Amino acid sequence: MYSTGRVAYSSSESKDVKIDSLYLEGASGKVVANVDERMLSLEARSGHGLDIKIHTINRVHHHHTRLVPGYIATLGLALVWSSVRIFASSALQILTLISGIGLILGWAVTRKPTLTIDTEAGDCHVITGNDYSLLKLNTILMKLQK
Repeated sequence: MYSTGRVAYSSSESKDVKIDSLYLEGASGKVVANVDERMLSLEARSGHGLDIKIHTINRVHHHHTRLVPGYIATLGLALVWSSVRIFASSALQILTLISGIGLILGWAVTRKPTLTIDTEAGDCHVITGNDYSLLKLNTILMKLQK
């Protein structure tokens, strides 16, 4: 029997973790995160990249941010209240009610998962994407920091 000499598994293979479909704030398009024991690499399809050494990461924070700030929802509540209690004209009442509901829905619907990475150099990098992918990246980075 002829053998090719290839080994199914080699200990010299790297144990990199690759996470797709992430977005780096400030960069256009999707990025791919490659994590190994030493470095987090964020690479865009355009060839641009960001390399962060694991030992320089001070904090990794997974949270959710909203695109519409909370005071806009408060303004929406005020518009709904004023349409019900203040305005007598039905056209003005309907306009302010729809505007208020739109502002409240804009605040409620625009929540997105975010991962914030703070480094020793004072940099803050914000990554958004699928919540599962961000939690996976967060868990990996937390394990590597210890």
